[in-house]
Amino acid sequence: MASFKSDAQLLADAKTTAINELNSYIPSGKTLAEYNATGKAQIADARTAGVSAINAAEATDGVGTALSAAKGNIDAVKTAAQMAAETLAAAKNAAKAELNAYGNVALYRDAQKA
Repeated sequence: MASFKSDAQLLADAKTTAINELNSYIPSGKTLAEYNATGKAQIADARTAGVSAINAAEATDGVGTALSAAKGNIDAVKTAAQMAAETLAAAKNAAKAELNAYGNVALYRDAQKA
């Protein structure tokens, strides 16, 4: 005879599956080694918040929504290379702004602008 699970048991199973999936989730094509300490902490925080949201879900579709949201938060965490690229771009923009502040380019002849 087949046994049937209650709604509460189905919900508990969905929560367990979602939490296990979340705890091992890393964005596609990336490894945890690509993240610096800040990124790793942000991933840990996103996982903790995701587990709390999953545990608070009152229905299986709520579990799926919480899992998707947590994965989205992890996907938004930048790798060390992405953070370095943003820092470099900001430094370049600041340097350009500082150089532009030294004089009004319109006051120079074309030969001097080059």
